Amino acid sequence: MEIEITNLRKKAAPQAQALSRERYNKGITSYLVFLEQQRQAFDAELLLEDLRANLLSAYVRLYKALGTGWLTEEEKQHAEAEVE
Repeated sequence: MEIEITNLRKKAAPQAQALSRERYNKGITSYLVFLEQQRQAFDAELLLEDLRANLLSAYVRLYKALGTGWLTEEEKQHAEAEVE
C-alpha cells in the first residue's frame, strides 16, 4: 500500500514540476518555488527506491528464515566438509 501511494507521488511529481516551471517562466512564482518542487520530485524518487530496496531485502530475509537453501559460502564449505 505504501509503495503504491509513493509510486503515485513519484508519477505526479514531474507534472507538478512542469507546472511549477511554467509558472516561473510566466513570472507568477519565484525560482525558489520551482527549486522546491524539484526537491520534492527528487525526494519522491528516493523514497520509492528506498521502499523497493526494503521490500526486496525483506524477501531475502524471509527466504533465508524459511531455510530455502540460501547458504553463505562459509556455510556451504562447512556442509561439504561434513559430507567428506
